[in-house]
Order: sequence, then structure tokens, then C-alpha cells
Amino acid sequence: TGLLDRLIYQVSPRLGMAYPISERDVLHFHYGRFQEIPRLQTLYRYTGPDATIGPGTVIGNPFLDAKTTISYEVGVEHQFWGLSTINVTFFYKDFFGLIGTQVEEAATFDPRNPPGVSYVNLDYGTAQGVEFSLRKFATPTGRWSGGITYTFSRAQGSSASENQGFNVLTGGQSRAPIT
Repeated sequence: TGLLDRLIYQVSPRLGMAYPISERDVLHFHYGRFQEIPRLQTLYRYTGPDATIGPGTVIGNPFLDAKTTISYEVGVEHQFWGLSTINVTFFYKDFFGLIGTQVEEAATFDPRNPPGVSYVNLDYGTAQGVEFSLRKFATPTGRWSGGITYTFSRAQGSSASENQGFNVLTGGQSRAPIT
């Protein structure tokens, strides 16, 4: 196969809008699809003609897909006296194609030489929450500005670490967690 057979392209749309509800209120919305290429270590670790696979070996995978995040946000911003604003934003993020580790299938299993582990795209997760922001902007005669933000969020996924499959195989964990 040639280089053009492995050519990968992607489209990552982003859309943001703000709509004035009243003189002091704004409704805003954001949608985005984000791609992140894997770290080079997960692509090329111990690959090549002279790579040896043995116990405790994690093998790179040059055919990993990009990690993808789809993000949604909707919120309302209200202006109070002067140049002070409060903003409440709800968000939801979906992550998929996250990298995990998986045991390499071997033709025969030898307990003295367990199979290696490779990186694969198998993990996923979600995050959702709400963010509250209070900001005070400096006026032309004022000398200070500032803000405070509080975020309450919840995240869940299929794995806590990309090396979780490796940890289960080598005894670092007794079993894979319930997803």
C-alpha cells in the first residue's frame, strides 16, 4: 500500500451563537467537534522488525484513530449594575476513541511468556455540568476588575487510565472495573 492509502483527513465543525434576549440578557450556544491525535509514544512504542514482545511489554499501534470530543454548551448571561455580569452555562461533552490497552491475541498461550499488550481505541466517556461566573469589569475611571467562577460537573467513562488493561494483565489490578 502507498502513502495515499493511509492518508487521513477529518472535518471538525464548530458553531457558536449569541442572541440578545433583552437589553441586559444574552442567550448563548456552542457546538464543537474536536479531534486530538494520539501521543507518538502510543503510536510507535516497540514497533518495528526487531521489536520483541514479552511479559510487561506494551506495544504501540500506528493505526490508532484520533480521539474525538463532541461538546455542547448553552447558557444565559445577565448584566447587572454598571459592568457586572453573571453567567450560567450548562455543558455536555461526549468523548470516544480514547486510548486503552488490550491483550494481544496469541496463537498459543505460554504461562512463562504471557502475551504483550497493545494500545487500541476502545475507551469512551461523558462529562456534564453547570458553570456559574460572576465578573466585574473595570470602568474607564476604575482601577480593578475581576471575576469568580464555580463549576459543578460529573464525569464517567469506561476506564480511569489508558494502561488499565495492562494493569489487569500484570496483576496491578485484580479485575477490570464495572463500566
